[in-house]
Amino acid sequence: MKKTLLLTLMTVSFISSVQAKSLFGRIDKYIIEKTGQVIDVASNEISDNGTAQYFDYKDGKRKTIDLSQISKSVKHEIDGVKIGEVILLTTGVANSPTESISRYCQVFNVFANGMAQVGCKTYEEDNKKGVIVATRLDFIVNNVNSVVAEVDSLEGINKGETVELRTDTKSAKAGRNVKVLAVFANGEALVQKIGFSFLDTSGIVYQGSVDRVQLSDLSKLK
Repeated sequence: MKKTLLLTLMTVSFISSVQAKSLFGRIDKYIIEKTGQVIDVASNEISDNGTAQYFDYKDGKRKTIDLSQISKSVKHEIDGVKIGEVILLTTGVANSPTESISRYCQVFNVFANGMAQVGCKTYEEDNKKGVIVATRLDFIVNNVNSVVAEVDSLEGINKGETVELRTDTKSAKAGRNVKVLAVFANGEALVQKIGFSFLDTSGIVYQGSVDRVQLSDLSKLK
């Protein structure tokens, strides 16, 4: 009886999913170029007259927009930047608009027009005047050619490999083995103590014990 009920529920769930896809079509992320707002647009909401309908969660209502005003999220790389990778981005400081800081950020969406939606690491500098800022700060990058992109390998150091740390960092001592989480085109890298992220499946911005170092601070294991 339990097996029959489970199979029935799974069948209903599958049918509902198929019906939902048929009803709404494929849903893609778009960005409104003028405002930087990211929206969801279903394929069957795009009209032959060059407009699309979407639901604006901020205003709580459906809206119509001209396709010339929005740009679609893409999976391919643009200027070395791709969905899911990490970049270095210079932004303002949360509670001090006159200051700036370089952050490492996870790329959520890259759009065909070169804009990107990213989530960046918060630093102590952001928590000023007694205001505690969230762990992640979200930004819209106007043009990805202005950021430092991630690369697979540079100066003999590869993303994902284990290397030796040659200098003390905030999270580890010199001589400790660390994993290379990201390598950047400017000669920097993000590293993490071995074993620290074994059970941590969260995004890199939320993971602890991550240090930003120069590639010259790392040595290949012998």
